[in-house]
Amino acid sequence: MLEVVLPEATAERVVSWLVGVLPLPGDLSRSVVDAVERSAPPASAAGLIAAAGLLWAAGGMMGSVRAAFRAVWASEADEPLLRGYAIALAYLVGGYAAFSWAVTRARRTGMLLRLSD
Repeated sequence: MLEVVLPEATAERVVSWLVGVLPLPGDLSRSVVDAVERSAPPASAAGLIAAAGLLWAAGGMMGSVRAAFRAVWASEADEPLLRGYAIALAYLVGGYAAFSWAVTRARRTGMLLRLSD
């Protein structure tokens, strides 16, 4: 589990410190180390959950922006929850596409310095 948030070498140091602090017999300390190593979820599952949470949060944020615009323009129209999230996700995808296009265009024209050099 620690490998998800820490590099492998740091995770090994944390586990060895934990086993070193607790005075456990040899078999029990090995059991603790094995339990910590096996408890890690696959990185793909953690990434999928994180991506879903990010999309949900971004959809809520875009919904709040849309609600603010409705309040400013005194619009009474209110969409159902799923339709609002679908519209918010469409805004996110469109914004990401526009941003990606702008960065690619700037790189091709030489307006953006290459940060990798």
